[in-house]
Amino acid sequence: MAEATDTERGLRLPEIAEKFWQMILEDGLAVGDRLPPERVLAERFRVSRGEVRLGIQSLAERGILTKRHGAGTYISSVSAEVFVKESMGMAMQVKSDLLADILEFRGILEPQTAFLAAGRISQEELETLKILVCNQQLKTRSGEGDLDAAFHLKLAEYSGNRVLFKVMSLMSDILSESRADRYQSDTRRTISIAGHLKIIEALEEKNPENAFRAMRDHLDAVEAIVGIAEKSKE
Repeated sequence: MAEATDTERGLRLPEIAEKFWQMILEDGLAVGDRLPPERVLAERFRVSRGEVRLGIQSLAERGILTKRHGAGTYISSVSAEVFVKESMGMAMQVKSDLLADILEFRGILEPQTAFLAAGRISQEELETLKILVCNQQLKTRSGEGDLDAAFHLKLAEYSGNRVLFKVMSLMSDILSESRADRYQSDTRRTISIAGHLKIIEALEEKNPENAFRAMRDHLDAVEAIVGIAEKSKE
């Protein structure tokens, strides 16, 4: 089997990480178990041995695998959360210009999150969101930072869907790209707060359709601001 180029290896790292995880599940491997030899892994994954070595090295750096000199490679963590998060992280390293995809992903998931939250949020949770936005306003005025990500993550928690909340939690590092400093401005922060207040208003009314629409409008406004920032950077 021909050795892959560095570019090919980089592009396939997330795929190889998924293959390792699938093998661990299918074979019932646990922490402390030894992996098969690189030759066997290469044949099983249908990749080169160089790609297998690169995948092992990457996962070892993240504490998922451990290489023991002369003794092989062993599993040091089989956490699904670690694997999912690190695989996503590697995918983002391969190509960092996925802003449009991130915004599209948020546009698919977050309006539905608001829709669910409007029908399930408690008064206590609603008060927590209000306090969070008040703190966001104070931090914006003092230039201390932003609580935009915290607002959206709390909203996912209050949607009542544990899988959705878990996905949003695991994706937080990737989604933060759409909140990078280069896309921030006083205008964006002001628009962000206004959007959050509109969402809270719909939540208070217990109106799922209005909450969906308010989130959609909020994300459209953010996308417009980010688009302007991207053009000015060019």
